[in-house]
Amino acid sequence: MKDGALRLQDMDSITLLESRSTIELGTTGLRTWRAAFRLADWLLGNPEIVRGSRVLELGSGTGFLGVLIGQLQLKAGSVGTVLMTDCNTAVLDRCMSNVRLESNQLQSHGNIEVKPLDWFDCLDGSPQRDHARAFFYAAKSDVIVGTDLVYDPEIIPALSATLDLALNASIAGGVAPVAYMALNARRDTTFNDFVTSC
Repeated sequence: MKDGALRLQDMDSITLLESRSTIELGTTGLRTWRAAFRLADWLLGNPEIVRGSRVLELGSGTGFLGVLIGQLQLKAGSVGTVLMTDCNTAVLDRCMSNVRLESNQLQSHGNIEVKPLDWFDCLDGSPQRDHARAFFYAAKSDVIVGTDLVYDPEIIPALSATLDLALNASIAGGVAPVAYMALNARRDTTFNDFVTSC
């Protein structure tokens, strides 16, 4: 095991309120998906990536990964920021509820936010593109994370535009950002379309 790496048993628990069904209220964002656990496991082995960092999470869903990142920052004694985003109101409400659960022990973090972000606002020609750019400039993210974001070919151009805008806004703000995505390849064509678009 690498120096500084953590194991699941080293962490406090994470408590989430989430849906038992695949789709609820017209969204898949009310449950935690497999790729989130994979990226979480990887972050436990590489916690230095988020220590003291300004982390932007795309498609936060229930908030599992953001809660873990917040806990890793607290455990390291080097709190950065965690900006969790999604576009569905019910998902954002659930995410915020999960962040606020006392059992997740994030009350002392102080720098966790849950905000709406619609990836389609990042597309060229969107009347909201300048607003999205300002959102990312303000965030100045060192680290961008996302899991299970590539599930529908229709959202790939918007997701790619979002990543491009977020990364370039951070660079323009003097930050050298990195992005970590964990994806399940449900359909080869959808996955390949995403890889090609990046």
